[in-house]
Amino acid sequence: MNKLPKISICVPTYNRHDYLDRCLRSIELAYMFYSFPIEICIFDSSETDNGGKIAEKYSDALNIKYLHDPNNKGYAGNFKKCVSMAKSKMVWLIGDDDLLVQNSFEIISDFFSKFPTTDFFYCNAYQLDEEFFRDFEKPFDTKFLPLVMRKFTYTTDSKLIPFHELINHKVSFDFLGGMFLSIFNKELWESNKSCVQDETSKSKIKFLDLDSTFPHSKIFANAFMKSNAYLSSNPLVVAVSGVREWAEFYPFIRTFRLMDLLMEYRKNGLTYLKYWKNKNFTVKYFAYDALYSLRKKDGRFPKIRLLKYIVSASVCPNFYFSFIRLFLSLIEKIYAHTMGFFARILL
Repeated sequence: MNKLPKISICVPTYNRHDYLDRCLRSIELAYMFYSFPIEICIFDSSETDNGGKIAEKYSDALNIKYLHDPNNKGYAGNFKKCVSMAKSKMVWLIGDDDLLVQNSFEIISDFFSKFPTTDFFYCNAYQLDEEFFRDFEKPFDTKFLPLVMRKFTYTTDSKLIPFHELINHKVSFDFLGGMFLSIFNKELWESNKSCVQDETSKSKIKFLDLDSTFPHSKIFANAFMKSNAYLSSNPLVVAVSGVREWAEFYPFIRTFRLMDLLMEYRKNGLTYLKYWKNKNFTVKYFAYDALYSLRKKDGRFPKIRLLKYIVSASVCPNFYFSFIRLFLSLIEKIYAHTMGFFARILL
């Protein structure tokens, strides 16, 4: 534990101490499987400091730094503060609901040994629903993970590539929006983090802008577009769905905020052809997501500058197909409703 860490695992958390417990248990099990010089940096913006008790529980086995600040700084501020706690060259920013697979550190050690000058590693992930954990004792033991799980990326190749080739919907459909996918050079992050403003992240309106939706991705776009990256097909982490509070915002995010994110990559050097191809993929649900978002009237939903997005998306064939898809979906629902109505009458 006295060795300088080779990687800092940064975990921002807010009012989810059961998930933090499960996350730290998975890190402990991975460390037991393969000892590797690590540190865990936990920035807790919860109202209480109960997370400190969770961190203390694992402090004998793991090198943990814990900082509690109840003045919630929003996504951007919390992410940046958590990464600032790191002392190692390379940082892995993960969610408190993510779990490390048991051979994670063995794979990371191999990464760093073979590619010591690489500034960015895409590490793939498994996907699992929260429902799976219901009947297991807490905190969950990763030896009980299913033998077969969906992967975030189904690439079979692991290779060194220019970073901008990671901006590909076939690699990451949300263009590195999943923070758990990325191990990155802290120095480049710190020298570019000012591109993200903290103030907007404090707004009561959720996902008001790119800074309060994908702050880490915006920093990546500004920091790493000229870097090399290693694309790994081996998942290192299990991303758990069903526990994130932003699920109802997903239709808004998957079209409009991802369009914003692609523009950020474009501004930082992504070629127009790659930008267009990825945008064409992103706008395939444009009509549905626009209708869904416009119908949301509560004060938490941001207002859409719809004309701006329409102009941007209008160069993409999938923009037009999205209206056909929406129309067919409405016809299908009307048909199903009508058949159900007549079935109830006949019965």
